[in-house]
Amino acid sequence: MYKKLNSTGTLIQRTTTEAPHGHMYYIGLDVHKKTISYCVKDVSGRVHQEGKLGATPCELDIWMRTLPQPWTVAMEATIFTGWIYDHLGFAVETHDSGEYRYIRGEAVRNRERIRVRGLKGNYNRDLKNLFKSTAISASTRPGPLRDFYLGLLAKGMRPTMAGLALASKIAAITLTIWKKGVDFDANQLDQQAA
Repeated sequence: MYKKLNSTGTLIQRTTTEAPHGHMYYIGLDVHKKTISYCVKDVSGRVHQEGKLGATPCELDIWMRTLPQPWTVAMEATIFTGWIYDHLGFAVETHDSGEYRYIRGEAVRNRERIRVRGLKGNYNRDLKNLFKSTAISASTRPGPLRDFYLGLLAKGMRPTMAGLALASKIAAITLTIWKKGVDFDANQLDQQAA
């Protein structure tokens, strides 16, 4: 039987029986390249399990079969955690300490959009190199893309970061042209979007 663990249905777990009302186990994972440290607590905060296991799908599967039911898991997103989402089929629900700020002792949600930076571990290296080399070329030749790059430098951005922003902009333009079938319009090149 599958049981949804939260109202949005973003995390699903296997469970064999219904737990008593208000009963839940909370699991914290600290994922490293070769090991996963874990701690299993109940609602009262009492530790039920603590330890380490190898960071492999097989060892994770074996350990998960020993877990008390029902449970929910939390882990810090690092370069080593992507395979766990893929292996277990979890949907990602992100939370960031920057989502909230405290005003007069009360947590208030920030209006700024949380930005995810970087590439997933399984990105296409050929496309990355293509967009980076295109950005380097575009930043040295007259035209709207060079103007965009120079505008970023004028705002104080480091040249390496401006180059990455330009590569990202070129990738976004390419995706828009490909998906919508439109022509490139230099007048729509927005400085704020990078």
